[in-house]
Amino acid sequence: MKFNSANSLKPELNMTPLIDVVLMLLIFFMISTSFVFQPGIMVKLPSSAISADIQSTRMAQVIVTSEGDVYFDRLRVDIDNLEQQMSDYKDKSLLIIKADRSVAHGLVVTIMDCAKKAGFERLTIATSPLIEEPGERN
Repeated sequence: MKFNSANSLKPELNMTPLIDVVLMLLIFFMISTSFVFQPGIMVKLPSSAISADIQSTRMAQVIVTSEGDVYFDRLRVDIDNLEQQMSDYKDKSLLIIKADRSVAHGLVVTIMDCAKKAGFERLTIATSPLIEEPGERN
């Protein structure tokens, strides 16, 4: 018995649909991950003509919103517990205070007192760069 091998079909795997699906998934995930919302605390910093970039990785932040909410190390804290939270912080080399421009001066001074009592070595107040209007010179 002789079989005709010339007419037999060889199995074949078509890769084109597989590649199309993989590329579509890749494009979908690339687009969807670029729209992930990064939550943050909205603060309008006061402007200053003299501002420096802080190049230290050893720093803590206190953020005060226009509503008077105080955040230490991205966690909301009560102003009465702020000194305790700061005392528990391990590396006390630099504290950056980011207070909204509408916050009362007394609250910022209270935060500075808490930081000094907690043992922070240096304090700085964050500002945004001063943008001059065209033709506006002193």
